[in-house]
Amino acid sequence: EPFHCTHPVVLLRDSKTPVAPKDAAAYTLPSGPITGEQAYLTVKGVSHGATRAEFEYAIPVTDAEQMLALCDGPIIQKIRRLVVHDGFRWEVDEFLGDNAGLVVAEIELNSEDQTFTKPGWVGREVTEERKYFNSNLATYPYTHWQAVP
Repeated sequence: EPFHCTHPVVLLRDSKTPVAPKDAAAYTLPSGPITGEQAYLTVKGVSHGATRAEFEYAIPVTDAEQMLALCDGPIIQKIRRLVVHDGFRWEVDEFLGDNAGLVVAEIELNSEDQTFTKPGWVGREVTEERKYFNSNLATYPYTHWQAVP
């Protein structure tokens, strides 16, 4: 059964802002991230605002590596840091490669109208701006944008 979740996505005010020690290096594949000794297959449904259905399954790292080898297009690479602020867990993604310089954060909420306190390092919300979707970053990377947001 899918897990329905809400993920507002925001830009960091300054990509050099230290938000937390590195939790884990994660390379996000079209099928899901590999982090250390564990891999995940994540399937995300269509977004409706900041809400979408997600399915996530632990899979063997060797399976994930074989899936990665099947990819014939660009792969999004990023480091994910987990930050807890005011009782909420933020996932802060620092993109690498052709998307270097882009840093975004998302928070998982129970509903789109749930209130939370924004940390000082949070900038503007980009949840519904398609250019920030991983699928778009793969084909039109951040370093190729004319104007930086």
